[in-house]
Amino acid sequence: MIGRAAAHAGDDRVTRFFEELKRRNVLRMAGLYLVGGWLIVRVSSTVLPAFDLPSWMLRAVIVILVIGFVPAMIFSRVFELTPEGLKREKHVDPGESIRPETGRKLDRAIMIALALALGYFAFDKFVLAPRRDAALVEQRTSEQIAEARKQGGENALARVHDSHANARTALDAAQAEPAESYRLYALALAHFALGNRAASDAALEKAARKYERDSSYNIAYVHAWRNEADPAFLWLDKTARSNDTGLTDLAVSPLFRPIHDDPRWAAYLAKVGYAPAQLAAIPFDVKGPGSTPPPTKAGSP
Repeated sequence: MIGRAAAHAGDDRVTRFFEELKRRNVLRMAGLYLVGGWLIVRVSSTVLPAFDLPSWMLRAVIVILVIGFVPAMIFSRVFELTPEGLKREKHVDPGESIRPETGRKLDRAIMIALALALGYFAFDKFVLAPRRDAALVEQRTSEQIAEARKQGGENALARVHDSHANARTALDAAQAEPAESYRLYALALAHFALGNRAASDAALEKAARKYERDSSYNIAYVHAWRNEADPAFLWLDKTARSNDTGLTDLAVSPLFRPIHDDPRWAAYLAKVGYAPAQLAAIPFDVKGPGSTPPPTKAGSP
């Protein structure tokens, strides 16, 4: 009996506590704060990166909102909005209280905040998300192109330039390659090695059409390996203008061997700073662990 009475009394206290919070519009304020806070975080997660602001600023916004929740609830519990402004709740005469009117205003504010949140959610899902996905696809495509430049073309050449059998192996590998950029360059090389000029042209044309902006070096080495000097140097000029990172492999890449005897080759290497004499002039003084420093002249510091 005593235990049930105590439990019932405890339930009554909890019920009265929440009724008091409701009467003083604390629960409404909590709902408005949570919806508004979520909206602020979502908008900040989109706006801050657009201005290249550091990532810690979004974390700071979240931390401030979390820390501010309890003080906001205490403030709404202790103070009341009156026609004369904010007053301590205990100083407001019950007959002059406008809590019901304030509650209705908070309800409208919550509905507006929810409408804004739903609107932003729809905008993010149907407008911003596709743009982010497109940017991610573009970034991955650029990464695949870079990877193809470092591995794809070199690996394909290693398979196809020695024998017909290796060309068939390269063709099988190229057809199974998931990265389209690598697949197109390898297909152009392998089909050419197998004597299928039409298929090689089709793969190279598609690569030039889809990846011209980022793949001038790759397109140049396919033309060079097919012993097509004029288009190879045309694409190499585009590579130089865009300062393509593939130029770092230019002097040692076997893909360009068919055009090494062309007079334009030596001139192009000099133009981009990769002529043998220019490379030999680069100082290379690396001292390993335990290296003995050169002797100094007497009297020198």
